[in-house]
Amino acid sequence: MGMCKGCREIFSTLEMENGYCKECNKLTKEEIKNKNLKKNLDNDLDNEAQKTNKITLKNKNNGLTKTVPIGFSWTLLFFGIFVPLFRGDIKWFIITLILAIVTFGIGWLFIPFFYNKKYIIDLIEKGYEPVDKISKKVLEQQNILN
Repeated sequence: MGMCKGCREIFSTLEMENGYCKECNKLTKEEIKNKNLKKNLDNDLDNEAQKTNKITLKNKNNGLTKTVPIGFSWTLLFFGIFVPLFRGDIKWFIITLILAIVTFGIGWLFIPFFYNKKYIIDLIEKGYEPVDKISKKVLEQQNILN
């Protein structure tokens, strides 16, 4: 076993020649440098996407921009049905209102786990798109965009 000097991946010694894997052996030093730089940029993007808790979406039709939280909705947990109302999300306002009435408020404890994801999906269906690479990466990691 050994590490390729080019791509820094581990290969068996049978697959390596002069310290390089078969793929990197065909590349020039400049191509290897560019390949490693791209890999580092992708890793930086992944790390930045994991740290963020908000994304920015822009409507391609009218230019409106919204910054949307991802993950658990603390605001919905504390402020309940008013959060979708203040966000202009009438559909989820009605759903949370009905659920709160039918379950005597117990359903309120479950909705915060998925509300932000559903809200983002609704925005994307209305024509919103991520404005930067980090927002796009977060949506891919959350399995919202493919």
